[in-house]
Amino acid sequence: MSGVRVTGAAASLTGNLVAHLGDAAATTAAPGTPTLAGVSLSFGAGAWARLARNVVHSLASTAATSATLVCGVSADLGTGPDALLDGSFVHSLTSASADTAAGTIGMRVDGASASLGQVRVANSMIRARIGPNADDAVNAGRVVGAWSQGGVEWIGNSIFVGGVLGDPSAGSSRAFEMSATGGWPRLRNNVLANERGDFAPGGRHAALSFPFAIAGEFPSDYGLFWAPIGFGQGVVVQAGATTYSSLAAWQATGQDAASWQGTPMFVAPYGTAANVDLHVVHSGDLMPMEFDHGVFWIGWTTDFDGDARTSATPDIGADEFDMDDNTGVGEGPARALALAPARPNPVHGACTFEFALERAGAVSLEVFDAGGRRVRTLVRGTLEPGVHSVRWDRTDDDGAAVRPGTYFVRLAGPHGAKRGESRRVIVLE
Repeated sequence: MSGVRVTGAAASLTGNLVAHLGDAAATTAAPGTPTLAGVSLSFGAGAWARLARNVVHSLASTAATSATLVCGVSADLGTGPDALLDGSFVHSLTSASADTAAGTIGMRVDGASASLGQVRVANSMIRARIGPNADDAVNAGRVVGAWSQGGVEWIGNSIFVGGVLGDPSAGSSRAFEMSATGGWPRLRNNVLANERGDFAPGGRHAALSFPFAIAGEFPSDYGLFWAPIGFGQGVVVQAGATTYSSLAAWQATGQDAASWQGTPMFVAPYGTAANVDLHVVHSGDLMPMEFDHGVFWIGWTTDFDGDARTSATPDIGADEFDMDDNTGVGEGPARALALAPARPNPVHGACTFEFALERAGAVSLEVFDAGGRRVRTLVRGTLEPGVHSVRWDRTDDDGAAVRPGTYFVRLAGPHGAKRGESRRVIVLE
């Protein structure tokens, strides 16, 4: 079953929204073939394809048995096509099957030519998750952010796999997984984050995985890797039976030289289907590791939002971070939105946020915890232009005091998340 499906001919699929699609059939397809997909393409030899700005979320296979596979975007490209998959947003895929072969894949690219440069996946945001919540893959044995046959360029994507404490599954998960055929892919400027290693009681959880040992150059570089090892199950790279628990160990093989290891600064990676957000947090108090650490790539000139990339040193991931969004109220040129640092900060009792609007419009000011979960909505509505002030008393939406720790307050307006601003707030006892 597919929300949008095209077969046999060249096509361009842009601007589609596929959401809340369900399948209760206990269907077992060929290994690796989706039984439920949001956007699905299957082309013959030589056909070209373009998928851009497609949003897929809230797909659910409710079958309790069989090897069901839920996939956000699936492309079977035949041999020798020219294909571009750009700016997709995939999240909240669910498989309820207890079969160990069942699972979810955010984006799948198969059948690609081994000739690099013919197929490119760029500027996509993919969030996969597993755990006991309704928007998670509850029992899936396999959770993959992106899966690719060889010969594909993956440039400037943000891929996040999350876990939940008390996760009942011991299955495997990968932010990016490569198949055994088709030559090597090329990975540049991608965020590959898999946090399941901190939560899951078993299985193997990797940021990057491929099913064989190193045999020549594997071209991953200028990326940001994250795979915590709280239970000893998380690794940065798994190559066949060999695992690399740190980026330094992986780089010692000579397969990567300029990547970074650390936590990506996404706005709301653990958000629900309504508010998940893999844009970079725009904080005047904390510089994201993604900033300025990418490498120039021919033909890769814009980000997920269509904003221009910095040509010499682009950012890692799908979102091009904008330094101009980090000045406070009254600093620099006028902008549609500006958020000043909290006063005081750190916070013992209450604090005040001051923000400025260049013109009237719909505005939200929300507080998120360090995991990206919204804890308090301070403002949601239409405001007049000018400077506004809001007090936060350290409580959540239910009126309960929040725990001490790091929080982010986010100001968003009619121009969307890319032009929002965030500030870090430290709450003390």
